[in-house]
Amino acid sequence: MAHEWKTGYCEYDVVENTNNVKVSALHWACSKQDAEFSGSSYGSVSAADQNRVYTLAALSNVPEHVMTGWVQQALGEEEVQRIEDAIDAQIVEAKTPTSGGLTPS
Repeated sequence: MAHEWKTGYCEYDVVENTNNVKVSALHWACSKQDAEFSGSSYGSVSAADQNRVYTLAALSNVPEHVMTGWVQQALGEEEVQRIEDAIDAQIVEAKTPTSGGLTPS
């Protein structure tokens, strides 16, 4: 099964003396589920360098999958791969644990 990327929240700054806003940060989550186990990661990334300026109404209508593309662009290909590999490792660890813990009775 593939990794599922979601953008849950988009922060913006108001562009002075205009009716525009500039995307400043994006909050994301990435997860993967197999038959029994799942793994996930989440975070935020600065998007200020992408210079995405919209009216607030236009930004409100940008689909989530487009914003998720912005997230992956801001993270970069290597970081996206590192995140996905870490999630895969979480699932492997859940299937075949190498450590554990318990609360004494």
